[in-house]
Amino acid sequence: MELWIVLNLLLLMMALLMVGIGVWALTSIGPINFWTGQKVDSAAITDVRGYNRANAKMWCVFSIVFIIPMFIMPFNIRAAAGVFSIGLAIGIGLLVAAHGRIRQRYSAYGK
Repeated sequence: MELWIVLNLLLLMMALLMVGIGVWALTSIGPINFWTGQKVDSAAITDVRGYNRANAKMWCVFSIVFIIPMFIMPFNIRAAAGVFSIGLAIGIGLLVAAHGRIRQRYSAYGK
């Protein structure tokens, strides 16, 4: 099996994991937690459904970091690796910033 096929399968699994986290956030009854392990108290969130919906969008958009290189990979593995590396580095920072904005927007303790 060619290397790019194996790498595309790994990227696909990671993209599906991110979308899965988004679906879980969308269907969750209580407020979802970010990866820091901090529990989010329902009393600390003004609109739990909106909070979870915003988190679901965030995770699904983040999956793009894994999807774009899949289309580049068959033509140029190095270019795909570069796009993935830059996308991941920027994406993680944006993920943390977006989650901070979501927490601030839906915080019951002031904005």
